[in-house]
Amino acid sequence: MKNRRGFSVVEGIIGAILLAMLFYVAFRTLSMARQEAVKGFWLQEQIIALRNSTRALGQAVKSTSYPTTLVKSGGEELVFSYKEARSFDDSGRLRKLEVKNDDAMDLHIVSGFISPGNTPQRVMYFPICFPETDLDSYTPGRIVWNELVLEPDPATHWYSGLGRLVLIEREETYTSKGLASRAFSLTLGFKESLPVTRRKELIGNVDNVFISYFSVDELRGIAVTGEGAVDRKMRRRHLVSIRIECAHPRDEKMRIGDQCSVVNNVDISELVGGGMTLVVVSVTGSTAKVLVNGSEQTAGVGTVLGGQLKVTSVKAGTLGGAGYIKASLLNSTREQIFYERK
Repeated sequence: MKNRRGFSVVEGIIGAILLAMLFYVAFRTLSMARQEAVKGFWLQEQIIALRNSTRALGQAVKSTSYPTTLVKSGGEELVFSYKEARSFDDSGRLRKLEVKNDDAMDLHIVSGFISPGNTPQRVMYFPICFPETDLDSYTPGRIVWNELVLEPDPATHWYSGLGRLVLIEREETYTSKGLASRAFSLTLGFKESLPVTRRKELIGNVDNVFISYFSVDELRGIAVTGEGAVDRKMRRRHLVSIRIECAHPRDEKMRIGDQCSVVNNVDISELVGGGMTLVVVSVTGSTAKVLVNGSEQTAGVGTVLGGQLKVTSVKAGTLGGAGYIKASLLNSTREQIFYERK
C-alpha cells in the first residue's frame, strides 16, 4: 500500500470547523473583554462627570442671593435689601421690620422625582445677585439667572430614554435710582426672553433627578415700636438636596448616582408640574401604603403611580429591615427602588 500524504476531505472539513470554533471563541472572549473595558471607561468618566456636576450645582445654589443696594448717606453707608426693610432709631434699635410678600426672586424648583421626556423640562431656576453700589461712584447691580433643564439626550434618548442636564445662564442689570426704598422697592423676576450668556452641558446619560428640601424656622428679627409693641418676624432656612441618577445606555443594570446637599440663602417656591414625590409609608405583605405628591394610596404590583411609574415588585421588610417597592418608568424596563420610611 502506498504511503498517502496530506489530509482527506473529511479531515479538512473537521479541521476547518475546529479552527472556526477556535476563532469564534477567541473573538467572543476579546469582544466581551472590550465591552467590559468600554463599560469601565464609561464608569470612570461618569463618576468624574457626576462629581463635577453635583459640585457645580451645589456651589451655584449656595450662592443664591437677593438684590441689594449700598448707598452713602450723610457720611454713613446704608444697605437696602430686596426682601426686607429695616428701620432703626438714633440709638440703633430696630423699630420696624417689613418683609416683602414676593416670590419672584426665590429659588424655584420642581421637587420630587423627574425623569427625561421627549421635550426639555425646567428643573429649577434661581438668581445670583451682585449688589448695586451708590457710594463715591455708581455701579448698577447685576443678576445672573441660572436655569437647570433636563432635556432628552440627542445621542441616546431615542433607544434608551436617557437625558442630559444643561445649566443655562442669563444676565441682566438693575438700578433703584429714584426709588424711595431703593432695592426694596424693585420689581424683578425671571424672564426667559433674556439672552443666554452661557450654556453648559453638565452630564449626560441621566436616568432621573430627585430634588427634595428640608426647612426649619429661624428668627429674622424682633422690632419694638416706640409704643412698646413687639413685632417678631421669622424666616425659613432650607436644606436643598439634588440627586442625579445615571445609567449606561446599553446596559440598564449598570447605574451610578451622586447628590449634593446645601443650605441656600433665599426662600423656596415650587414650580407647577413635572416632578413627582413618592414616599413609601409602610409595606405589608404584597401591598404598600405610599404617598404620591402628598396623596395616600395603596399600591401593589402593576399599580401606576402619578402617571409616571409602574410598580413591578413589593417586598416587606424582614428582621427589622426596611421594606421597599420597585417601580419602573412607563414604557421602560429600567427600575428604581423606593425604601420604606422608618
